[in-house]
Amino acid sequence: GRAQADRTAALTAWVIQQDDPEVACARVLDWLRDLGAEQVTLVAHPAGPADGLLLPLAGRYRARQALHICPPPDWTAGQRAAAEDAARHLALVLERVAAERRLDTLLRLQRQLDSVPAEELYQPLLDAAVQLVPGAQGGSLLVRGGDSFRFGAVVGYDFGPLRPVTFPWQETRD
Repeated sequence: GRAQADRTAALTAWVIQQDDPEVACARVLDWLRDLGAEQVTLVAHPAGPADGLLLPLAGRYRARQALHICPPPDWTAGQRAAAEDAARHLALVLERVAAERRLDTLLRLQRQLDSVPAEELYQPLLDAAVQLVPGAQGGSLLVRGGDSFRFGAVVGYDFGPLRPVTFPWQETRD
């Protein structure tokens, strides 16, 4: 018990200080395997597999990923609590790194604002938004000009047929 608690404390202290989420995740996965987990994978949550054990990676926000352990290990209550604690700390690292990525992206786009016309930033802005939104596969950015909106950028769709399309602002405000 005491040795396991010390090892868990050392692992979580180390994970919290990491800047590389892949390194932190690999270390937690190795630790879970040392506890007897045979197969551990990172899956989407809550739509993860129904079999096995899911350890949601929930830090400050709702879990969008979980560690899937199959078959479910025969852990003591203390081992399971330690695994859940490690998953929480890993989630905090992933959230912090994601926040830093968002900030870096916003700062890069802000620096570009002074050097190029705003119209040239529509596509990079939308590309960044799609990359930063978990699970996003596409999107569109509408630009208002007078009394109508037009497509300023798209991701995941053919932009050609959408270029001439406009929407009256009255129909899009709701």
